[in-house]
Amino acid sequence: MKAILAIFAAAMVAVAATAIPQHAEEPTPLGAQQNFLGKSYMVTAKETPATWFMTDVKIVDISDRRFLVGKGFGSKDRDYRVDKEVGVPWEQVASFVEMSEDDYKVYLQMYFENQAKKQRLPQ
Repeated sequence: MKAILAIFAAAMVAVAATAIPQHAEEPTPLGAQQNFLGKSYMVTAKETPATWFMTDVKIVDISDRRFLVGKGFGSKDRDYRVDKEVGVPWEQVASFVEMSEDDYKVYLQMYFENQAKKQRLPQ
């Protein structure tokens, strides 16, 4: 009886060993297949009017939180984050839009025109 149990146990171990591939791949992080490098993005927040302009964005897990991390871009005279590493908590991201340098210039022009209109409106 012990011999039968030993054979059965050995057979179960062999089945379990062949059922799990030895070359199993590591799980792929969110966004790993995305091509963010070399591109610039405008990232907007969910609950605040905050906007970040970032280039070479990657998704990074720090502790138990996920961040969009990239290099700040734009006009140095308008934003202290230009050329600095910027991290935005993923849970605060409402949207992100790919932008070229020309798109950024058009966005700034529209933004400041809208701000000027708001200041001219009677309160």
